[in-house]
Amino acid sequence: MAGQRGTRGDRDFPYVLDSVRAARHFVTGIVEPRYSRQAADDAAIVVAELAANAFQHAGTGFSVTVHCAPDEIRISVRDHGFLRDGLGLPPVQGHGLHLVDRIAGTWGTVPLRDGKTVWARLPVR
Repeated sequence: MAGQRGTRGDRDFPYVLDSVRAARHFVTGIVEPRYSRQAADDAAIVVAELAANAFQHAGTGFSVTVHCAPDEIRISVRDHGFLRDGLGLPPVQGHGLHLVDRIAGTWGTVPLRDGKTVWARLPVR
């Protein structure tokens, strides 16, 4: 199924453990009606890993933005934790960002004055 041009959702999540699951449901609720089941599953894994990292490492609430375009799904998670030494986040074998690295076409980090955003772009067919 082709994505609908410009479909977008934004939501803030508090610093509680249930927020990771809620973020996954939020994203799949937007993605699932527009793309294949595989694309929705991939988006769910990516947002769950990014949200879990925000919860565990930043120790703050976070916000999720998902944008559905005809050829890709863009997901970003913004938190109030900082990148250590101004470095990006390396994917580590067997851990969350390693999964994001395998699923996403591209992903990266954007340092901010009050935290960071970690984003991923998932190509869709």
